[in-house]
Amino acid sequence: MATGGVKNHRHLPLLKHALRNTLSLTHSAAAYAASSAVSPSIQLRLGHTLDTLLTKTLVTLGSTASISFGIWHFFVPRKWNWYSYMDASATELIAAVRAINVFFSLSLVLFGLMNLLMAYGQNANRYSVLVVLGATCALWAARVVMQLTYPQGSMNPALQHGMLLVFVLVLGCYSASLVMVLLDKNPG
Repeated sequence: MATGGVKNHRHLPLLKHALRNTLSLTHSAAAYAASSAVSPSIQLRLGHTLDTLLTKTLVTLGSTASISFGIWHFFVPRKWNWYSYMDASATELIAAVRAINVFFSLSLVLFGLMNLLMAYGQNANRYSVLVVLGATCALWAARVVMQLTYPQGSMNPALQHGMLLVFVLVLGCYSASLVMVLLDKNPG
């Protein structure tokens, strides 16, 4: 995924700004550039590398969570004995729930893999990255809204709020990456 340096720090997401300050990479690069004869193009590449690293890190975190949830969800019906709660004669309902779960699980795995391929592949263009990240953000935003509206894990408040926190963090990883790509003034 190609992202670039945005010169105006007012438009950077708070997470990106905090990470740069914490690591002092921006300050070190600026001090190095001021003390030596570093050309503007090298300075631009320094910023470009930092943006790409942060974006790739966030996409990797979000994708790892998505893939993990997807793999885990393949086994949820058996682990929690879903079908015992349904009338055995409702074969169409059982088949539908099974199909929806497989489709959902596979979608999580595939979206996670697509985002990783976009982040680390050599042939991803900005438009493709924006489309895949946008679709992924829409899916995770829907999951957050569903958890707020019809919370799962309500039998245990720690589980319920823990799930919400994880869903918000995954959405945050993907959303921050999407914003960084959108604000990229030097794509590619």
